[in-house]
Amino acid sequence: MHALVIDPYALTCPDSGNDLSERFDDFIQTLTALKYGLSQPWVHLLISTGCDSALASENAYPTWDRINDAVRAVRSVHSTMDINKLVVALLTKAKRIEDRYGTFQIEWRAEPLDISHIRNQHRPSAFVTETERTLLLCYALIESRAFGADRLILISRSVGPNYRASIKARVTNCKDNTILPSLKPGARISFSIDCYGDRSSLENRADVVEIWIAGPGEDERSRALDELIRRAPQSGTSAPNYRCRRVFWESAAALGFLTEHGKAAKLLRACVDTILRRGLAATHTLRTSASGGAPQRTSGRLKAWRRDIDDQYRLHYWQDGEAVELARVVVHNDFRIN
Repeated sequence: MHALVIDPYALTCPDSGNDLSERFDDFIQTLTALKYGLSQPWVHLLISTGCDSALASENAYPTWDRINDAVRAVRSVHSTMDINKLVVALLTKAKRIEDRYGTFQIEWRAEPLDISHIRNQHRPSAFVTETERTLLLCYALIESRAFGADRLILISRSVGPNYRASIKARVTNCKDNTILPSLKPGARISFSIDCYGDRSSLENRADVVEIWIAGPGEDERSRALDELIRRAPQSGTSAPNYRCRRVFWESAAALGFLTEHGKAAKLLRACVDTILRRGLAATHTLRTSASGGAPQRTSGRLKAWRRDIDDQYRLHYWQDGEAVELARVVVHNDFRIN
């Protein structure tokens, strides 16, 4: 699983001041990224317990009235009701990090927080402090092995491409810290984390194998395959033409290709290569018998093919020109396709 950690400042709704339209667009763009995360079964949505107090202390809670004022001021195409409903869902469904993983009472001194990625905004001190604390929480989650370093992502506002939020700090006091008990006063921390602020960057970062495994059904797994195809370098402009037969899903499930990460990654790669007609050296005709001179199996205009997934498993499929039908996953000595 991945975790999207919400930078508390990302939830502040601008309602006045210079460049309001641009800042409101940034707010909506970040909410759209969080909405995507909220809908994904492979994602944990996390937030610090201090988020609420930071929003309250700066009078920056994204309340109905504040959102409505901004919507009217910029004449947004987005409705106050839809934005408010999403904000409520995020604050309700996001898990508080400390409630889920343990207490985290520390004090620190940090070098000035790098918020150069925030355009045309001055971040109030309460949000600088809470963002620093959120980054320290992320550090503790990774060091305690609650999450791998590649599975924790900060969601912030107005983030440029390939940005990593970072903090350098010295711990001055530490007590009741059950997330990372080894953290002691005097410890120096230098930490950075991938940071996104829009949906497309987040989608490109998504682990397609985890989406496939999370499922839970054929539609979700088909979307995972579509996403992997979208990312792949392709020649030509026509959209890939493929479908998956029922027995494809049944056979893949029976052999562990829907639940085991390593197997799933290999099958997805084989499927993409098949659909995009790459790696043809790994493909072979599927014949009517074991005889080397036997004709290729056909079904109407469809021709039967066999692709190596690895040394032990094969992908059987039908092909008619550019159209592909993924038919069955089998062990190497199984020649069934229907």
